[in-house]
Amino acid sequence: MSNNISSLQLTILNLLTVEDEFVPRFYNNLFNMYPSTRSLFVHTEISLQYNKLLLMLMMIVRTIHDPDSLKIQLQQLGQRHKYYRVEPGHFAVLYIVFVQTVVEYIGPKWTAELEATWAEAYASIVRMMDMEPLPQH
Repeated sequence: MSNNISSLQLTILNLLTVEDEFVPRFYNNLFNMYPSTRSLFVHTEISLQYNKLLLMLMMIVRTIHDPDSLKIQLQQLGQRHKYYRVEPGHFAVLYIVFVQTVVEYIGPKWTAELEATWAEAYASIVRMMDMEPLPQH
């Protein structure tokens, strides 16, 4: 597991070195791929949203070895997302866009193993945020 944690941290640290490009690209990709998501940010200054994403990535790097602290931080983040009417289904979209944007920056370093690690980590993050999609009937 520590190898997986190291892979996650390394990915995030690589993204933070290009944060001025990565974060705007992420939101540009999000709005281009899923235009309906713009409505979630109507009352948000986008530069502030950029900072929130950066802070979240840094928080994950800082707390990844402290599961209790990470869970508390993510539960609080989940509550804020619920307040802003983010629905559980939005998280699948965010993951698709996140992966595409990461691949644009790290290219061939994005391997099947890294993708599996990120998919597992992202599912855990969404569970800790209590934002899992409801089962379809």
